[in-house]
Amino acid sequence: MVTLQIPADLTIVTLKDQNQTYPQKYTPQYCKQLLTQASSILETRAQIRFNLGTCTASTEELQPGMRADAVDEAGFMFLTALFRAGAGVRVLFVDKLSDPKLGGRSIEEKKMVILPYDSDAGGAALKLAHEFVHLLGIEPHIDKGPDRVANDPGNEARYSAMRNNLMYSGGLSNEALLTPSQIATMRSSRLARQFGGKTIGDMFVPEILRNLRKM
Repeated sequence: MVTLQIPADLTIVTLKDQNQTYPQKYTPQYCKQLLTQASSILETRAQIRFNLGTCTASTEELQPGMRADAVDEAGFMFLTALFRAGAGVRVLFVDKLSDPKLGGRSIEEKKMVILPYDSDAGGAALKLAHEFVHLLGIEPHIDKGPDRVANDPGNEARYSAMRNNLMYSGGLSNEALLTPSQIATMRSSRLARQFGGKTIGDMFVPEILRNLRKM
């Protein structure tokens, strides 16, 4: 497979209100490190690479009614409109999300990811890679969709593979597995096709024809 290369613009967003500017622990170096690590995860598994575009920083005062100490739903929509993605994707690095259970958020049609600070670089890179996969057309988490496997006797191996999948909804495993079906969907997604990806039919028809010629 040809490696698909997608540009990623990084924006560190510091939030403020009328009274104060809130802390921001991200640095440009750390953001670039996370992009490199997340990209490596996807390149080794699906031959999709996210290359650094721009890396900028901005301090923004959110509108009245929006939390400034942590990004809530309204704040996410506001920032998504303010910082639009270019040709590729954009990642917004913020200090906190209002829901501490969320490791990140993404909107596929806007090619946008928002990532709260995590001092564990390995864990943060997994979360960023997870959100990139959402941008590449994988919407349901593997344990919430049709590929969900029950933790029943006899299902141990399949359940373990699901639990170690990059698109699991809970804590992410360093194995960061992706199924062939997921990879095919990612490489044929609208975003991937902007950068040389092909539809699933275009990917598999040549292989089918080669097999027919051998018969």
